[in-house]
Amino acid sequence: MNITLPEPLAKRLDKVANKSAFIARAVSGRMAALEKAEFRRKLIQGYREAANDPEYIKEELEMIREMEGSIGDGLEDDEW
Repeated sequence: MNITLPEPLAKRLDKVANKSAFIARAVSGRMAALEKAEFRRKLIQGYREAANDPEYIKEELEMIREMEGSIGDGLEDDEW
């Protein structure tokens, strides 16, 4: 693979010992950041869509009510 870099960047890269490894790490890191940003964007979009879905809201409220009914410390009020 051949790439062309702007001259100032190419001069800075000349100082790097293992250019291929350096470029591979840089590209990999940038791609990971872009993928993470895209995942986050989709996640936010999904939350927004779900928040406007009455059936989703109903299911969430039912789940919360079930959790509230089952959460306890195992102590009766009169044991305090």
